[in-house]
Amino acid sequence: MDNELQQKRVLFKTRLELYNAVQSLVNSGKRVVDVCPMQMNWRWHQKRFDDLWQATNPKDCIQEAANYLVEISKMNNRNDWISIVGGYHNLNRNIGNNYANGVKRICKQYQLNCFS
Repeated sequence: MDNELQQKRVLFKTRLELYNAVQSLVNSGKRVVDVCPMQMNWRWHQKRFDDLWQATNPKDCIQEAANYLVEISKMNNRNDWISIVGGYHNLNRNIGNNYANGVKRICKQYQLNCFS
């Protein structure tokens, strides 16, 4: 299971399944693990949560992700959606902007008004 989780995204039917899988990875020494629907990464965002169980709560995760987007929006020169969404993925602008442009393409593909 660990190898499968590291190689691709896995969707879980229940929160408990997600928690057990992530707990197994963390217990084995892995830290770069997305722990919730908003892809909050345990290595970088674990201090936002009381514990791993809270991090797997969709409501708490969504709230913390929103808080993080607000924090990014207050950073120097992060006043447009591309740089904010990019910063959510990676604060390195080259990496982040590539990611954000991918999100923008998906929004356009589904005729969503994400970046206006």
